[in-house]
Amino acid sequence: MKIPLHEQLIRHREIYVEEGYADKSEEAAMAAFGIGSSTPSLFKMATQGAPVFAKPFSHEGTISNGPGPLKDWTKIREFPAPHGSNFRKWFKDHKKGERRNG
Repeated sequence: MKIPLHEQLIRHREIYVEEGYADKSEEAAMAAFGIGSSTPSLFKMATQGAPVFAKPFSHEGTISNGPGPLKDWTKIREFPAPHGSNFRKWFKDHKKGERRNG
């Protein structure tokens, strides 16, 4: 018998938030993420600035004592630290090299 655990966890989380159990800081962080991820210029600034802002919290490639909304998450698990480069830049550079070699 297959139990749809993933769907159950998501639904449980939806109910948890709908009933007001989520922290206000979490709600604010999710609202900010929604705005930032749907605005290309803000998204670009965030991905470029993430390694700089995460540096004080990073140790050996992970964040184990995160700030704000990451604090509770990182108490029990590690969060990967952002790298100095991002996929879009890598892809753009890779395409340039492909054209030169092709």
